[in-house]
Amino acid sequence: MALSPLLMDDVPYVRRACGRVGCVMLQKLRDRYSFFHRILPLVLNCLCDETAEVREDIQAGWKKVGELYYQENETELSKVALIEKLPVGYPVERYERPTIACRAIVQRSLRVVNLVLHEMEEWKENIRLHATKLLRQIVLHAESDFSTLFVEVNPVLAKACMDVEKGIVLEALNVCELMGILLDYDTWSQHVLSTFRKYPTIGQLRCMRTLFASCVQDESKSKDVRKFAALLLDPDVCHNHQDTTYQREVLEFCSILATVGQKRDKLISGLEEIAVTEACEHQTLERTLYTVALKVVAFCQGLEAKTSVHEFGVDVLRQLDSDLDRLHQHHLASVLGSIGHLNSENSDASTSILLLCGIVSMCGFQETYFTALKETLQKAIKHAAPEGKVKLFSAISVGMLSWNVHNQQSKDEQIIMLTTFTDDLISPHLVWTAGRSAESVRTMAAACFASMAQGVDAEVYASLLPKYLNVLAGLIDDNCISTRAYTLKALVRLQALNFESLKLIAFPIMSRLDDPSGEVRELAAVCLGRLKLDAASSEALLSDQQSVLERWQDILRQILSVMFLHLENPETKLRSAIFESLKCLYTDNRDMIIRLASEVPSGCSYKKDLEAITSSTSSM
Repeated sequence: MALSPLLMDDVPYVRRACGRVGCVMLQKLRDRYSFFHRILPLVLNCLCDETAEVREDIQAGWKKVGELYYQENETELSKVALIEKLPVGYPVERYERPTIACRAIVQRSLRVVNLVLHEMEEWKENIRLHATKLLRQIVLHAESDFSTLFVEVNPVLAKACMDVEKGIVLEALNVCELMGILLDYDTWSQHVLSTFRKYPTIGQLRCMRTLFASCVQDESKSKDVRKFAALLLDPDVCHNHQDTTYQREVLEFCSILATVGQKRDKLISGLEEIAVTEACEHQTLERTLYTVALKVVAFCQGLEAKTSVHEFGVDVLRQLDSDLDRLHQHHLASVLGSIGHLNSENSDASTSILLLCGIVSMCGFQETYFTALKETLQKAIKHAAPEGKVKLFSAISVGMLSWNVHNQQSKDEQIIMLTTFTDDLISPHLVWTAGRSAESVRTMAAACFASMAQGVDAEVYASLLPKYLNVLAGLIDDNCISTRAYTLKALVRLQALNFESLKLIAFPIMSRLDDPSGEVRELAAVCLGRLKLDAASSEALLSDQQSVLERWQDILRQILSVMFLHLENPETKLRSAIFESLKCLYTDNRDMIIRLASEVPSGCSYKKDLEAITSSTSSM
């Protein structure tokens, strides 16, 4: 009792002296066999001392203790020595296996473990660290005999695996690794499975992951790989989105399980439905691991602080299948169906909303799961609180940016998909409703259109847009600056329209040249350059094409006059946008622009710029 504290002394020679005292006691103390469990910590702690001189000195003394014990028990130990073999997977590159006599001393003195476990829960960090190091030496010497103590040791070891001190965590994981190698798989597997179901802490997770990863009995653990994967499907595990460290541990275990599964050649195809346990029944291992990894990645989507976890999660998904789109096609519909509580009034902080938003942002929209995703989003938006709707529409806008990447169908098929999606989810929320919350939802719904303008094929978008011009025209004059900006972004890719459609949006866009927001003014200037009459559609709708053209030119004349007026604006970006739009309009309206430009007084600052537009474009 008096010597034990000196094992943590700062002076190496003091620690070495304690080890030497222990070696002498183990050899010369009367009735020493009865005190082995009290003396062993003096020696074993020095075997893992940070100073090489101390380790080497006590290692030599420990071997002498073993030699003496062998001589005293030669009859018994010689028989064991004849039949024993080096355990499979023994880490010979990291540890020198203790002699049979040294191991026998520890194996008969396992009562010391109770003392070690008590000290592993002490409040002082150095005591916990030395106790954990001591436990590693006990496991190294006891080998398979330690099996009887696993149930007792596991909760304390799991607690050490989540200690605030990284050194203690590292030592605890080293203990877990040794137990995974030296203990029989059946000794710990079922206990770990049942314990983690009750207490899914990060300590239990680390302990279980390390045991499973280091286990060398491949055939046994391959049979249970789905049981371990099913544990990770528990919402308490894969929905733990606040603890970044926990998320990384889950992904680490997924990667290990995927590697084990691939060794059995039953993971890659993922075609045969195999019964698993409890919540994972009737799912393939690939689908189970995909579900867990995707949920972790979805919770990290868009969070800069969790970038490394997100990237690691994507790597785990690629481990399942290098083609992520194919992986989503096979399994995403199943994941969407498993998201619960969407019928509740969820806020933007709700786990279900965060998960669904992350999935939409990451996976985008594909034909194979488009219907399932639309129905899931529709249910979520219908019941969500206003802030939840805002987050969902934000995710949809991000997903729409990658539409062209995931969808290569024919133009007609894409139009049908987008039309049904817009009619059911987006369009109803574009209609004006009083209130701040409604305004925010309307803004993000308009953002979805702006994303379509960027992510959807130009021809598909041009065919889709006219149907919604009536509601978008009203949003151009919305009270919210962001709504006006998103609406104009949705109109930036305008193509030729019939007269009625042009008349509907031309004046609202023009009026935005005087908007309080600089961004809105610039977008309005760009949109004006996209206004073009579709003569073919006019012929189909009206018998007198000439009169329609004249009516459009009357409107365009007013627009051009206002654009010329704003060329005197001091904002460089606005003037540049107007000049670019004038170049676009000049292509189909040369005579009008030349005539209006000639009427501009010669003293105007923009007179030369207008002449440059007309002359350069004419010469091309």
